[in-house]
Amino acid sequence: MDDQPAVTISVHGTGTTDCLRSLRGWLVETGRLRGPLHLGHRSCGASGPAGVVDVLVVATETEDATAVLASAVLSWLRHRETGVDLRLVASGGATIELPADRVRALDENGVRAESARLARALAPSVH
Repeated sequence: MDDQPAVTISVHGTGTTDCLRSLRGWLVETGRLRGPLHLGHRSCGASGPAGVVDVLVVATETEDATAVLASAVLSWLRHRETGVDLRLVASGGATIELPADRVRALDENGVRAESARLARALAPSVH
């Protein structure tokens, strides 16, 4: 996925590997993401033990894919019982921090606004 637009998601908090696997399963279950998504490792030089799954990489070739990802990530965070924070980094460099506590506190209008904000920030650049 090196040459195509993608969003790399990392979890901060307890049970990061389990959370990433749970999020991956949630995204697969939506059935709306068409590109590849896989668990992986941060690039060389990142802190953390070797061999530990610490990121989820999701292909986002289109703005629609980014919008689906944004909506699904927010939905997943709203259903989390434990306090975790997500960090989403687009291949273009945009970085978004999402604390689960803040997302759970959003009302329906707030979720829609946050989803639109995420989709815009993480959308692939048009050349």
